[in-house]
Amino acid sequence: MQSIQTLGERIEAAWRELHYDHAAFPSLACASLEELAPHRSFRIDELIRWVQQAPAVPKQNAESSFGEPPVMLFAGRRFFIEALFWVDGTTAIHQHGFSGAFQVLHGGSLHTRFSFERTRRISEQLQLGTLRATPPELLRVGDTREIGSGEALIHSLFHLERPSVTLVVRTYFDAAAGPQYSFLRPGIAIDRSYHDERLPRLLQLMAMAWKTELPERHQLVADFLDGADLHSALLLLERLEPLAGTELPPLAKRLARREPAIAPLLAAALSEIGRQRLILHWRQQARAPEHRFLLALLLNVDGRDDILRLVAERTGTADPIGQVVSWLGEMSPPDASNALSYHLGEVELAVLRHLLAGRGFDEILDALAADYDDVAAQADDVRALCDALPHAPLLLPLFR
Repeated sequence: MQSIQTLGERIEAAWRELHYDHAAFPSLACASLEELAPHRSFRIDELIRWVQQAPAVPKQNAESSFGEPPVMLFAGRRFFIEALFWVDGTTAIHQHGFSGAFQVLHGGSLHTRFSFERTRRISEQLQLGTLRATPPELLRVGDTREIGSGEALIHSLFHLERPSVTLVVRTYFDAAAGPQYSFLRPGIAIDRSYHDERLPRLLQLMAMAWKTELPERHQLVADFLDGADLHSALLLLERLEPLAGTELPPLAKRLARREPAIAPLLAAALSEIGRQRLILHWRQQARAPEHRFLLALLLNVDGRDDILRLVAERTGTADPIGQVVSWLGEMSPPDASNALSYHLGEVELAVLRHLLAGRGFDEILDALAADYDDVAAQADDVRALCDALPHAPLLLPLFR
């Protein structure tokens, strides 16, 4: 790990010459990573042996949940260097309370940047607005990017290989960054830090009540939503989303009646949280890199053209629609080892391919008639399929 020690010492000396100016740190860290290129000598087994055998290693943050796991490699006076391993985790859309740079050491990621246009300030911890994605990019080994604090960088990363490893050079904290928001589509910025020490335990208790089907759980949540601030209420609904299922919308409507202006954003955000949870569940079952790549696109990329562009870029195919449909067929049951929880059979996949190519119902019916018998008698079923596929949670981004 001598290369990391050299990197840390060089950055320490160069930043000291700049009087530890935080504004200068991202470009300094990025340039140092690109020049010394630690990805060229990185090996996972050597890092593990170093943690096991080195006479001393920097103090590890046992409470950190960012990374699977995170490994502290160098601790400077005002910055540190860590390797972040990723197996099944992914990052929410977020900004940072620190600055620096990162480099891909192993594997790869789908990287998407966002902008957030604020339209309403609820409180310091909760903002409403419009979240817009820029065209996403594929990051490969050696790719290096700056990390600006606050609104300078809003992004998400979906890690494609198991594991993917990122080297991060970062300050401990940038005082001028403000709250470190996470973002919910289509436009909610939320600070997940707690200024009320009672709230995290209360959220856990509410989740426990739902998991154990406590008879009073509905009234407990209703009472909470009637009296809580909007920030706390949203955190509770987000916590309950995977537990409450169809019982969640009536609870959300209760909050929306209190705050009618947020009702459309709230409903859309909870729907998207549920869609993302399903995709992350499928991702945990997917092992093939190409299947994980497709799930990354369907989770993070919000439009057909960008999805097809990235498929063509990664695979070199001249038929990205055909490639997407082929991957979905491979991931679909009846094979229980595959990722999807519902079946896309031969006809469903054929209709999907035609829909993605922009064909209308009559064109699809004619195309199916060339390959299958008695299609005209099943026209109502085909029409129902044409209506349903664009609204399937997994496929929504392909039709935007």
